[in-house]
Amino acid sequence: MTEEKEQQLKDRLTKQLFFNMVIGKMRQQGQPGVEANTLGLRTKSGLRCSLGWLISDKHYKRSFEKLCPNAILIDTLGMPKLGWMFYDDLQEAHDTSAKAKDWWPAFDREMRKLAAKHFLDPSSLTPRSA
Repeated sequence: MTEEKEQQLKDRLTKQLFFNMVIGKMRQQGQPGVEANTLGLRTKSGLRCSLGWLISDKHYKRSFEKLCPNAILIDTLGMPKLGWMFYDDLQEAHDTSAKAKDWWPAFDREMRKLAAKHFLDPSSLTPRSA
């Protein structure tokens, strides 16, 4: 296996890990990271968006709310690049579904699109009541 192929495989496994983790955390939270009609990495009451779950309590700073999430994750926290679009797509899936009246089905639909785009296994998207 070439070094490039090995890196692609590693990136895909990392994306799958992040994808599964975000789904599990959002399912536990039971609602999007929105407070007073404002989206954020973390709300004052502790709700998180998809990307907010990728930032540990130890590393989170309130000032991150005003910065580009990709820059925070990659440049500040040293997370893997994974192509800029992966993190953008995670944020977009959250933010788009957060506007829906019935949030979880919308989130499920957006995450399935993300899974298809990034060649990920969507099986961690089971019904919320399951």
